[in-house]
Amino acid sequence: MTLPGDQWLVGKRVYEEIRLMFERKGRKLSYRKVAVRLADARVENLSRDEREIAVVAAHVAIKED
Repeated sequence: MTLPGDQWLVGKRVYEEIRLMFERKGRKLSYRKVAVRLADARVENLSRDEREIAVVAAHVAIKED
């Protein structure tokens, strides 16, 4: 049990300890990677708003998984 809001700090610490345990045994944990591909545009051609939309879409995809 943690105080409200502290669960994130505890979770982060637990994950770090697990990661270190695996590392000591010569293993690596996998991590999530999200790639956003644009059909007809290049990143440098996007407006600031369009870039923001792409970032939000990636976050939504992660949360839904």
